[in-house]
Parts: sequence; C-alpha cells; structure tokens
Amino acid sequence: MIAAPESRGSGTKGRQQAIKKVSKKEKQRTRKKAKNAFLIVLTGFALSFLIAVIGSVAVTLILFQLVEAGMVPGGNRNPLVFGTFILLFFGTAFTYLNKNFNFMRLFKRKPKEKHKAAEKKKKEKSPADSVKPDFLKFLTDAVTSIQKDHPQLNTFSKFGMNLYMSGACSMICQAKALANDVMVSLLKDSLGLMGTNAASAQSFCDEIPTHGSNPRYAGMIQAGGQAMQNFMSGQPNINEGLSGLLTEWNLPEKRAAVPNVFTFVFTDIVGSTAMTQRLGNAGAQKAVRAHNDAVRGAIQQYNGREVKHTGDGIMATFPDGPSAVAASIQMLQGVSCHNQASPDVPVEIRVGVNTGEAVEEENDFFGQAIRMTARICDKAADGHAWVSDIVVEACQGQKFKFLPRGKFEMKGIEKPKPLFEIAWTDAHRDELADL
Repeated sequence: MIAAPESRGSGTKGRQQAIKKVSKKEKQRTRKKAKNAFLIVLTGFALSFLIAVIGSVAVTLILFQLVEAGMVPGGNRNPLVFGTFILLFFGTAFTYLNKNFNFMRLFKRKPKEKHKAAEKKKKEKSPADSVKPDFLKFLTDAVTSIQKDHPQLNTFSKFGMNLYMSGACSMICQAKALANDVMVSLLKDSLGLMGTNAASAQSFCDEIPTHGSNPRYAGMIQAGGQAMQNFMSGQPNINEGLSGLLTEWNLPEKRAAVPNVFTFVFTDIVGSTAMTQRLGNAGAQKAVRAHNDAVRGAIQQYNGREVKHTGDGIMATFPDGPSAVAASIQMLQGVSCHNQASPDVPVEIRVGVNTGEAVEEENDFFGQAIRMTARICDKAADGHAWVSDIVVEACQGQKFKFLPRGKFEMKGIEKPKPLFEIAWTDAHRDELADL
C-alpha cells in the first residue's frame, strides 16, 4: 500500500529532472545562438572596416596619381575619401549581415486583399455552373437525335442548330433567373462543343437580337426554347422533332440566307464635301481616283473583293483579318505616296476593319458586323486605320502591331467596344516604344 505513493513520487521527481535538463539545454542553445550572432556581427563590422579602409586608400592613391598627371584639379579630397569609406563600410556590412540574418524578408509585401479576393473568386463556382450539367445533357440528346438523318451538318444545318440551341439556352437561363452575360457564356461554350470556332461563336451571340427579329430564324429559336421547357418539366423524347425540323430548314424553297463570317474593310475620304468646294469638281474627282487606285490595288494584292463604292469610300471583304490589315496599310501608304507626288490635290482617308457574321444577298451584305465596321471607320483618326478586338485576336503571332485607343459607344451597337489602331508609321513605332 505504501509502494504506490513512492512510485508516483519517484515518477514526478523524474519528470521534473527531465524538464530541468531540457530547460538547461534550451538556455545553452540560446546562449550559443547569441554568442554566434555576436561573433557574426563583430566579424561583419571588422570585415566592413577593412574593406572600407582599403577602398579609401585606393581612392586616395588614384586621386594622387590623377592630380600629379594633371588630369584632375587639386583641392580638398577628404570629402570624397570619407564618402568612399562610408559607402564601402555600410554597403559591405549590410550585405554581409543580410546574408546571415536575411533582413530583406521584413520588406516582402504581403498579398493584397484584392488578390486574395480574386483567388477566392476563382475557386467559387460561376452562375453558369448551376445549369451546365442539364444543358449539356440537353445538347447531347439533341445531337444524338439528328445523327441518323443528318450525320454531317452542312452550313445551313449548323446555323439552324445554333439558333435552336440559343432558344434552349435562353429558356433555361430565364428559368434560373441568370443574367444575359451568363446566357451568352453558356451558349458560346455549347457552340464550341458543336464545332463552331470562337470568332464565329462570338459573332453569332452578338447577332442574336437581329436573328430574333427574323421570322424564319425566330421559328428555330422558339422550337429550341419549347424543347428546353419540355426537358425541364421531365417530358421524354424532347428533341424527337429536331431531325424533321432540320430537314425542312434545308429545303431549297424554304432555306433562308445563312450568315457566314467575313472580314470587312470600309474606307472613307475625309472631308469630301469641303474637298470638292476647295478643289472643284475636276480636282475632287482626281482625288477620288487616287483613293480608288490605292484601295483597289490593295484589295487585289491581298485577295479581297470589292463589294461596292459608297461615293466617299469603298466597302470590301477579305478572307481573314491579317489580309485585311495588310491591305489597309497598303491603302494608306498608297494615298501617302499620291500626296507626296501631287501635293496640289491631296486626299486623306480613314479605314475601319472588323470581322463578324453577315448575310450575303444580291452582291451585298447585311448584319450587325457591317454596321460596326462602318462605325469603326467613322471613329478612326484621319489618315489611320482602326480595327476591332476580334481582328487583333486574329492577327496574333503576325508581324502587325496595334495601339489601344479605348472603348467607344457606337450607334446601333450594344455596349462600348474596344478599338485599336494599326501601327504602321514611324510615329506609331515611337508610341509603341513608349508603352
């Protein structure tokens, strides 16, 4: 009965002795660290003092030789020597001590709150994530339902499918009270899954309000919306009528004009009315011919196609963005050469370039992309060519350079759009160098 208390007392005593030993070791380590730190500081100051003295003596000898050679005037050299000593001493001391104690870690910036918020936002799910699984299921069912009768979709069928899916996307986003930008993002993703490239998908989404006002297109949009409504209510075979709908859509007598992606270029003669008043009809016509020669030569050189002459300019299409940009530069260079050769009949033009979907009918084009190209030309600075962001993206990896000119409101165009200027002059290159 007495042994147990003795055992507990012995255990307690042992733990106390162990704690004392640990505490003693900690004190020894602390003293050792302090001693090492003191030695490091002492060594650092000694080394710094030695280097500073050597440097100061070296500067003194060099100055003495220069004065003797008459290369520098004589005078009081003490401030320079003292300054050298101070710089070498503190510079060496800081470098040596920072290497051992890492003072600079105290000056490292902590991540800003906005960066933390941005990281948190990335981790959070977007509103579109809440409907993506259902929408992808609907898309898969729609594609499966048409594979038998339409194994390969032609241009008309693809456009019809895009309209159908836009109606479905609009319906599910309305049901979930999602914003329009979420709907556009979801639709662009779905069009990409169906094989539509990014530029065409963006152009299609930009043209949705125009498509909705076309009765022929509106029928496909409404069919997609109705199918999505049936899908959300749990009805089976929601896309069973899609194959027949596409078949009818492709009938020659009912087939509507389908938009394709084009790159447009508009030119405009600056101040044409004032030019006529200043130069007279004959002089103004000579200036117009100079414009026509420069523009048409560039169109031919870069495989473009003249659509029409607008009186004060020319509308043309090109196979892609880089071709249109190269042609625009040649147009401006051609006009510049004319002005140098014929300063008495000067002509100044501006150019607008844009890529987007448009419908071609009777050798003319219709659609929002046309309107936006004309608006870009109107915004362009005199004697320069401005382009849309879609054209800039199409020219990535090419030799062309662009200068951002900001966002602009344009009549008939939803939301301000960023515009860029083609850099082709020496002044442009200087501006690029300053960015």
